Amino acid sequence: MDDEEAVRLAIDGDPSGPEALLSRYGMSVYNVGLRMLGNAADAEDAAQDVFLRAFSRLHQYRQGEPFGAWLHGIARHRCLDLLRSRPTILT
Repeated sequence: MDDEEAVRLAIDGDPSGPEALLSRYGMSVYNVGLRMLGNAADAEDAAQDVFLRAFSRLHQYRQGEPFGAWLHGIARHRCLDLLRSRPTILT
């Protein structure tokens, strides 16, 4: 199943669509979080949040565009939001 078919299935409520996308992109989204946030626990939380956000916004995904790029954009933005919300330490 390709990404566009998985997205269509997810929009139609078929659980095999999100499962396929999570299986295909779960580790790479986690790795974005790990690189940007610096620890595994934050990366796991961010990855879970990214997929929840993406699946709730699948109607915004433009068919024909690379799904991975769209999803990784969401991941980068979420990680930046989390970094901005961290308290700054003045020395």
